[in-house]
Amino acid sequence: MDLNSTMAAEQCEILYQTCGAQSFGGLDRGRLLSEMDEELVAMVQPFYTAKLNFTATPPASMLTKVFWDEPGFTPVVVQRDLLSRSASVMVYSYQEQGSKWR
Repeated sequence: MDLNSTMAAEQCEILYQTCGAQSFGGLDRGRLLSEMDEELVAMVQPFYTAKLNFTATPPASMLTKVFWDEPGFTPVVVQRDLLSRSASVMVYSYQEQGSKWR
């Protein structure tokens, strides 16, 4: 479909951290961080979703979709008992006639 539209893009950064479970004395923090990595990868699949107009009730479907790249992970940061990391995802959408990118 030729919409003759402009593509907009935004960088999304997701930050998360763990100090592990108290019952394990925090020794499971690496495993828990790996589980959070897997959860994040599962959340971004598939790499697109329908675009909805929420100015109407109920929300109306628009002509295009919102889509994104695979997440890029930063190295794990260790701060005392805390393990943290971030993932970055570039999100794209075509601007449809009459819509504004915010």
